[in-house]
Amino acid sequence: MKIRLSFVSNSSSSSYVIAVARITNKEEFENLYKNSGIDYELYTTKEALNTEPSWHCPVYRNKREDKVYFKEEAFDGNEAMIEIDPAKDELFVRLSDNRDIEEDDEGAIEPADYDSKIFELEGKDFVEKFNFACGYGRNG
Repeated sequence: MKIRLSFVSNSSSSSYVIAVARITNKEEFENLYKNSGIDYELYTTKEALNTEPSWHCPVYRNKREDKVYFKEEAFDGNEAMIEIDPAKDELFVRLSDNRDIEEDDEGAIEPADYDSKIFELEGKDFVEKFNFACGYGRNG
């Protein structure tokens, strides 16, 4: 499927897959991703909760619902989140995979089919919870 975004330009486009997961085995995770080209950050519950609030903070606190979430956010504001239990000492990871998309002569792009290595996490024995988001956009 092609999606026409606008007229031909010199700007580039990129796609992304972002994900968050609660994992039980750091070594198995790192064996899967250490040379994969996927960006990732590991956090314990305590590390995540003690991170200073900022745009790229891994924690979202929903005070209305009295819940805390571990999150990853894309450049367009799209998010992947899973709930954190502040009373449990757990291990979380956030991942991102960004790619350039080729535009055709008319400026249309073929959205990535999202065959990212990130999806290999889903269903692994050491993954207790997994959530992802994907999308694409112009870089210039």
